Amino acid sequence: MLAFVLRLRLTSVAFIGFGLLSTLGYCQSASSYTDSSSDGTTVQTWTVISGDMTFGGYNHTYYATNILGGTGGTYSEGPTTSAATLRNDQSLVVTPDVDYTWQTEAQAYCDSRPSGAFYDSGSLAQYLAIKVTYGENTRGHQDVANVRHCGMTPNCSNSVTPACGAAGWTVQTTTSYDCLLYTRAVFLAVRPNQISDYTCKGVDFPAGGAGPCDP
Repeated sequence: MLAFVLRLRLTSVAFIGFGLLSTLGYCQSASSYTDSSSDGTTVQTWTVISGDMTFGGYNHTYYATNILGGTGGTYSEGPTTSAATLRNDQSLVVTPDVDYTWQTEAQAYCDSRPSGAFYDSGSLAQYLAIKVTYGENTRGHQDVANVRHCGMTPNCSNSVTPACGAAGWTVQTTTSYDCLLYTRAVFLAVRPNQISDYTCKGVDFPAGGAGPCDP
C-alpha cells in the first residue's frame, strides 16, 4: 500500500501572551496560548494559562475560556498560592465548508491585596472551518535524499479559486513511488470574521481521485 503524507504547515496560533507584575512583597507572572488542530473530521481547540507566585503567599485564581461552536465554557483553578497550569480542551465533529465560532480568553486574578486581574489575554473571537481542495500533479517532483516531493496545484475545472491551497502544496513519499496524478487535500481554516480570507494548514492525508474546487 502506498503511503502519502500531506506536508503543509501554516501555523494558526490564535494568541500567545505574557504578563508580569512585581511590587514590594510579592512577584507574580502568567502566560497563555491557544491553538487548534484537526484530523479532517473533528476539530480540537485549546486554551492554556500558566502562572507563578514566587513569594508573598497571596491567593490566585486562573481562568481559561474555550468555546467552540457553542460547546465549552470557562474553566477555573484556585484560589492557590502555588504555581499552576490550567488547560481547557474542546473538540467538535464538523461539516466541511461550515464556519464554526471559536472564542478564547485567559485570565489570572489576585484574590488578596492587590485585588483584580493582573493578567488578561483579552477575548478573541474567530471562525474555524474544514476546507477540501482537489489537486493535480502539474509541477513534477523533486527528490531530496530518499524523499520525493510531488508538487500539486488546484484542479479547478470551474475556474474558482479555492479557499485553501490556491498556491499549491507538496505531497511527500519515498523515491520508490511515483507521484499520484490527483490528490484530495483537507485543510483546517481559520479567519477573524466571515469576510476575511482564511489562514490554512494541511491536516489530512491525500488520496487519489480528481474532483471540483471548493465552492
